[in-house]
Amino acid sequence: MPDSPATLRQLVEKNQPGSSRSKYPEELQRRIAAYVHQQRILEVSYVELSRQIGLTPTTLSKWARKFPQPEPAFLPVHIRDTKEPRFEWPEPRISISSPNGWTIQGLDRNDLIAIIGRLS
Repeated sequence: MPDSPATLRQLVEKNQPGSSRSKYPEELQRRIAAYVHQQRILEVSYVELSRQIGLTPTTLSKWARKFPQPEPAFLPVHIRDTKEPRFEWPEPRISISSPNGWTIQGLDRNDLIAIIGRLS
């Protein structure tokens, strides 16, 4: 099961290095990098991830590069209801011209069928 941000934050606090030269355990860095990759696919910013986990955006970015995620064969799809009306193409308008020189413009399919039926 993937780590939650609260769990990762607790681990960061628990494993806080004693000095600026000390490092977080590599396994923790790897787990945080995996979470960062997962969230970046969902377009969560490094700043927001920083707020969630308690590390700087720079550190999160560095760890994500240090432990790259293999390219998935399939990318996750997120379906959302946009509540926006779908664009529908307008029905094409038809123009006809006779050999005698008259023109009828702006016909739809039903108008054209009726005219052809009358002319035949």
